Amino acid sequence: MAGPQWRHVAGYWEASRRLLPDKVLFLRYEEMLQDPVGNVRKLAEFMGCAFSGEEEAAGVARDIVELCSIDALKNMEVNKNGTQEYVKNESFFRKGVAGDWSNHMTPAMAERLDKIVEDALQGTGFTFAVAQAQSA
Repeated sequence: MAGPQWRHVAGYWEASRRLLPDKVLFLRYEEMLQDPVGNVRKLAEFMGCAFSGEEEAAGVARDIVELCSIDALKNMEVNKNGTQEYVKNESFFRKGVAGDWSNHMTPAMAERLDKIVEDALQGTGFTFAVAQAQSA
């Protein structure tokens, strides 16, 4: 996959809504952070392997969230010491929180990128604000 990330977003958004809704599940990172266990359940159902009553009672979805948490992934030996080509694996991890971009971009950079992405996604029906609107 190459090219601007928003083209991929628009393509998968369209596929999840109209083309292949039973084949493409579209999840926003912010929504996953708001309800990680609920989204693991949603993913399992989408894949056709919903949790059984016993698995729910045993907290399997919660355990999966723990195993896949940013802290657990950061602390895996391969991610602390491994490399990809010339890049350390630890470079692929930041804080794992929504909005951390503001620690890496100036307001002017963010404004410019927002405009580029807004223009590129115009007419798709996709918005980044949905996650915030749903929690309000």
